[in-house]
Amino acid sequence: MCIDPVTLGIGLTAIQGVSSIAATNQQAKAQQAYYDAQAQAAEQNADIQAKKGEQIAEQYAYEQQKLNDRRRLVAGQQAAAFGAAGISGDMGTALDLSDSSFRAYRKDSNQLLSNQRNDQWSNYLGVVNYKNQANAARASAYNVKQQAKQQNIGTILGTAAGIFGAYKNYGGS
Repeated sequence: MCIDPVTLGIGLTAIQGVSSIAATNQQAKAQQAYYDAQAQAAEQNADIQAKKGEQIAEQYAYEQQKLNDRRRLVAGQQAAAFGAAGISGDMGTALDLSDSSFRAYRKDSNQLLSNQRNDQWSNYLGVVNYKNQANAARASAYNVKQQAKQQNIGTILGTAAGIFGAYKNYGGS
């Protein structure tokens, strides 16, 4: 049994083309799986970060409640001290002291609010960054798929040219 050289050349070229396409597809699938896993991890991180945002709000609400409780305690202590000393709480030094205490409370309360806003903004940026990472990974997965398609088209055209060349060189007229 003798194999025709033209048939052998065409067959080997075709096998090489099919093998190249299979390798390209396998590599693309592996890269896509990697990028899909990266996107999924980034989405999970965004969800975790969003939950942290809820915890930040709860933490600052608790801190504000503690500050409010301290203000009420101080106001009560001042009123009791003024009453025990026979001083009216609505005049002179007593009023200045109460006013000073209230201003300190407002300053602390405003600082707490400012810290909360900063922490919330920072947390929001973290969520956005994780979502951007997920989108970038999904875009990369899509790009890998498109590049594999383009490479396969090139392989198909190259294989067809190789088959035509083998046919022309070894037996075609």
